[in-house]
Amino acid sequence: MTQACKRYRLHRHSRFRVLDDEGILILQETTEVVVVNEVGAALLRAVQASVGDGVTADELVAHLTDKFEVTADRARDDVRAFTDELRALGAIEAVSA
Repeated sequence: MTQACKRYRLHRHSRFRVLDDEGILILQETTEVVVVNEVGAALLRAVQASVGDGVTADELVAHLTDKFEVTADRARDDVRAFTDELRALGAIEAVSA
């Protein structure tokens, strides 16, 4: 499944909240807590808001370029790295589009 075909959603055992400008991600299966910065929180809010259908990498890139002063290329690289890391942690999952 290519990056463009994936839709991302929070894993059913992940909980996410925003405190001030930071995001707090709780991974219930591993009892880990992950703190993300303002950009990470913005991405996770978009994933969380997508509910069951998930959100595509392109939608996340568009969200970043709308909200922050960043180029599409830089946003695409950041989204790829962020989603890869969160998938490895089991915080989000990829579903077919």
